[in-house]
Amino acid sequence: MAAWHETESDKRWDGWQEFLFAGVLVGALPLFHAHSFVAVGLVSGFLFLLNPRREWLIFWIPAVSLAAFQMILQLDLNSHLTSGKFFYWQPSWKGNDDTSWILYWIRNIGVPLLLVFPAWFAAPRPWRSFYAAFFALFVFCFFIMVTPHDYDNIKLMYYRYGLSCIVVADWLVNLASKRGQYFLAALLVFASIASGILALQRERQIRWRSFSTEEVAAAEFVTKNTAPKSIFLTAPIHNQPILCLSGRTILMGYGGWLWTHGYQSQQREADTKRIFAGDIESMELLRKYKVEYIYVSRSEMEIFKPNVDFLNLQFPIFYQSGEITIYKVPIETAVN
Repeated sequence: MAAWHETESDKRWDGWQEFLFAGVLVGALPLFHAHSFVAVGLVSGFLFLLNPRREWLIFWIPAVSLAAFQMILQLDLNSHLTSGKFFYWQPSWKGNDDTSWILYWIRNIGVPLLLVFPAWFAAPRPWRSFYAAFFALFVFCFFIMVTPHDYDNIKLMYYRYGLSCIVVADWLVNLASKRGQYFLAALLVFASIASGILALQRERQIRWRSFSTEEVAAAEFVTKNTAPKSIFLTAPIHNQPILCLSGRTILMGYGGWLWTHGYQSQQREADTKRIFAGDIESMELLRKYKVEYIYVSRSEMEIFKPNVDFLNLQFPIFYQSGEITIYKVPIETAVN
């Protein structure tokens, strides 16, 4: 793209083929990785602000047109994509949940990001301008979350980090070869690697429980007191204890996995909501899906906000412990 320019004699745009080809490739990105499309789109916008040129239209028109078609198709096929927040304000990214976002970033910034500053000042002017667009992407990710899960912003930050490694590596090579600072360059390389090793070591020490003690106990009770082919109504989460620990069938699994495997689950998800809400057709839906048990825990309460009064009135309690309640659906309701 570096060769494009507009001549004064004929007003033709040189290099438009490269912009068109790049635009078509970027327009296909949502099909493979939507975050990459957002990252490249934002960087192109920042580059335009740094050096406005009309040639960018040749890049944006195919990129936006092709991507828009894919996004509309995805939203139409996957209703769960519209259920969360997109592009919302959350200053300091993950540091928003910390007691001090300044301390959060001091702990997580890493040596390579610190070395970007001297490396940037030492870089040639074209490189400084080009990197500025990627640094602007990092600043954007610091304040604006692009998907419901704020952690996913790191998928955009990877692009800034990748270019930072190139800029820093070039500066370290010049520091050693042109200035003779071999020891200093080696020390900085070691410090950069060490900070990464410390981060990985911390990840090794982190432990997350997939199931609470209450969930394990409920799953054990279900295993001992229900038939192997019993069908449970639960929240569609990836760590559902009745499915994972008891091996029982649930009405609907995790939506993200169903979507990636091409299953259309919108109707079943809607019916699940209606049953938990105590809809007038709840009994008919339970008969339709042959549901024998209704599992209510914190996940169900947060996702569906079930009508507990309806459930207590219509179904006997089969199991209860802490935040977990399992209702038994009468045989005449569960079986056609």
